[in-house]
Amino acid sequence: MSLPILPSPLGPTTPPTGQQPSQQGQPTSTRNYLVIPLVLQPQMEVDVTGDWFSVLSYEADLDLSNVYVAFNYADNWLPLSAIGAGVYTPFERIYIRAAQSEVGKSLSIAIGGQARFYISSQGVTISNDLVGLAKENTLAQIATSAAGVYAIASSNVNYPLSTMAATLSSIESNAANINAVVTSNVNVPLSNIQGTLNNIEANATSINAVVTANVNYPLSTMAATLSSINSYSANIYGILSSNVNFPMSTMAAALHSVGTDSWQVYINGASIMTPVDLQARYKPTGFTIFSGTVTSNGSSNNVNVSLYSAVRAMVKVTSVGGTNAVLNVYLNGVYDATGDSVPLASVTGITGVGIYEIGQINDLPFNYIKVSWTVSGSSPSFAITVAAQAMV
Repeated sequence: MSLPILPSPLGPTTPPTGQQPSQQGQPTSTRNYLVIPLVLQPQMEVDVTGDWFSVLSYEADLDLSNVYVAFNYADNWLPLSAIGAGVYTPFERIYIRAAQSEVGKSLSIAIGGQARFYISSQGVTISNDLVGLAKENTLAQIATSAAGVYAIASSNVNYPLSTMAATLSSIESNAANINAVVTSNVNVPLSNIQGTLNNIEANATSINAVVTANVNYPLSTMAATLSSINSYSANIYGILSSNVNFPMSTMAAALHSVGTDSWQVYINGASIMTPVDLQARYKPTGFTIFSGTVTSNGSSNNVNVSLYSAVRAMVKVTSVGGTNAVLNVYLNGVYDATGDSVPLASVTGITGVGIYEIGQINDLPFNYIKVSWTVSGSSPSFAITVAAQAMV
């Protein structure tokens, strides 16, 4: 029995056969979803058609701000940390790019489409995949903890019970000495206790028999029972592994929250949160890389541009001092692994006040950029501001 197809978070859409929508691009009846597990490489290409993309799950140490996705073409990269509940945009191919620090880590993505995935060929729906993920994780936790459970039982049950048995045996073997101590050290009127002590002494054998029958024997039986449980631990684990059957309501609660920040995907019953507007992520952003007076060769601090794929920079010179002063400015990319920088664009031979374009870098392959400069002449001094515009 197959599970029903989850309804679209964006309204009904059209199946591959049947009535076509009355207007182009207007959804009408059925949607399907596909879960794809991935092991990250520096750059990957996934040939899949759809109109909705989201991150379903990922390793705890995976930094989504260092992993990017592009649709249809390997440009206009969008960091996975900015996706939120999902992205709604038509695509026929997905490109995924990961920083070196994230290569080899795993994540699962969810793809939605206007009936472009079929149950007959796909084999499972997104509900089947989520059930399998929850069951597999639960059984893995039981298997991982089996040794710890056995160790706790051994140290907190078997050992105390054997100690109690030894203590009771010692009491039994010293019954006569205990009776003598009690007899000689009780300091109450003999008229009150003499009869009681006589009865205890006279019935010592009976008391010992009662203790033996009602304490020692049950404890030894319990020890045998615990030993039997220990010997069948593998069978017990096998039964638990093969017969755990979580109800759907329990799995729905377990799957209610995926992730830890704004890119979380929430699945509650059959609803998925409204995806973000992809186009809103493409607005340009301006920032200052360096501002100050330079009198000798130097460079700025690193600036994080990991959210962007294109950067354009310029230098504004507001004052010049010295004799025959000349300024050269370079826009550099910084390697994550070593911290070394290499020039990406430059403007040289600056001798006066003005605005000078350094250049534009598309498909920026660096998470950090910086600027450097060289000066020459006698007592050179330049008051400069290096500004940049960046886009996703």
